Amino acid sequence: MTSSHNTTYDSVSQPIRQAALGYISGTLEEWPILDKELRKHGVVLPSSTRSDACRKVCLRILKDHD
Repeated sequence: MTSSHNTTYDSVSQPIRQAALGYISGTLEEWPILDKELRKHGVVLPSSTRSDACRKVCLRILKDHD
């Protein structure tokens, strides 16, 4: 049985989930895969964006897919 919660996590990439959970540090410049995945969701951030700000954006993406 698949819950809607699992479906949400399946529809969002692993880098976005990891960032939302706080598993990244540094700036977006250090995480090109995350930058690429954010762009797929229509989010373009400066490469100097810190991990705490990325986390907030990624949490919002997860919430929007809920």
